[in-house]
Amino acid sequence: MRIKRYFAEDMRTAMRQVREYQGADAVILSNKRVEGGIEIVAATDYEPELVNLSTPSKKSSPMAEYEKVQQAADDAVDDEDVSQEEEHQEQTSEEKVDHSPVVWSQEPTMVKMREEIAEVKQLLQDQLAGLTWNHIDRQQPHRIKLLRDLTGLGLDPQLTKKIVEQIPESTSPTKVWRNALALLAKQLDFANQDLTDSGGVFAIVGTTGVGKTTTVAKLAARFALTHGADKVGLITTDGFRIGAQEQLLTFGRILGVPIQAISKPDQLCDALEQFSDRDLILIDTTGVGQRDKALVESLEALESKDIDVTVLLALSASTQVSTLYDSIRCFRQVTNIHGCVVTKLDEATSLGGLFSAVTRYGLPINYLTTGQCVPEDIKCADGECANLVSMAVSLMKQHAEAMDDEYMASEFTKVAVNG
Repeated sequence: MRIKRYFAEDMRTAMRQVREYQGADAVILSNKRVEGGIEIVAATDYEPELVNLSTPSKKSSPMAEYEKVQQAADDAVDDEDVSQEEEHQEQTSEEKVDHSPVVWSQEPTMVKMREEIAEVKQLLQDQLAGLTWNHIDRQQPHRIKLLRDLTGLGLDPQLTKKIVEQIPESTSPTKVWRNALALLAKQLDFANQDLTDSGGVFAIVGTTGVGKTTTVAKLAARFALTHGADKVGLITTDGFRIGAQEQLLTFGRILGVPIQAISKPDQLCDALEQFSDRDLILIDTTGVGQRDKALVESLEALESKDIDVTVLLALSASTQVSTLYDSIRCFRQVTNIHGCVVTKLDEATSLGGLFSAVTRYGLPINYLTTGQCVPEDIKCADGECANLVSMAVSLMKQHAEAMDDEYMASEFTKVAVNG
């Protein structure tokens, strides 16, 4: 038996080498994956009874016959002369076979197999979700109704599940909804004081168009009416958005409050020094986006001067929950956020997304705004929790949509699996 070992990056190349050097009558004794590709052991001048596995003897199984062939191959390879190894080296050198590692995970067959497995997995998950949901619906119909109602508020599945799990199954159906709303209110953190009333330096940050400039004007007007316009100073760093500085300058003229407009981070400290005799200084910042680096540099400049700045994040109640999540995460990377101002409540069709965002990130609510009027359309959040939850229920009734069983089953199964 003449046995040779071949190395190649794939099976096709290896088989071509076998045919080229040992002919079409060669028999493959073994093949296995090795680092860089495939190793094949092939033989010629073999004994037919050793390799003919199609008609095994009655006393031995095909597996046993295969093991005999494998052992014979291993013994023969081990006994080969060193010159054969040198011949192999010359052979591979002449062919210039590339033995660089093959990324098997990117093979088309493997990629397709992973895609098919993922599809089957998703199908099984969907079927399991439907079965689980239907089972709960039959066993605990009141619990399913509560899940539907809380989802109707716009709450994300994680918060909904957390609230439902806190309600005992023995609770009377007439009290379930009321108890759920009370638990929702407890999840929300409402500030118990008017932050700006005692003065200080405040920076209002947020995405473009969320209502930062109008919020600054409202807070300034509230303070000016109580303490006097000469106690307030306004600074705007939003020199990029068309009309942003003009809007705040107009508010300033109406209120009789001076305004400093800056375009560079290092100018912020100088502007604050000019307002050193003011009790309240409000900073209107540029919206986040491609220029958010300027905001970071401005806040870092304040920190380097040991200036105590309270940062409030403006969040629009009419914004989708995913955008609210992104906004909070983004600004938390920039600075320490003290709390938030909820804007555009008058434009909201649901408050569930807002509730989900502030509870997920533990963000206190400091102020609520409900329109464009200055300063009437802003109020301190203290004592407004019950009103805001009631408003969420009213919006749900006005814009109610039927909760699809397939969606409900899928979403709550994900929460159950992922925690």
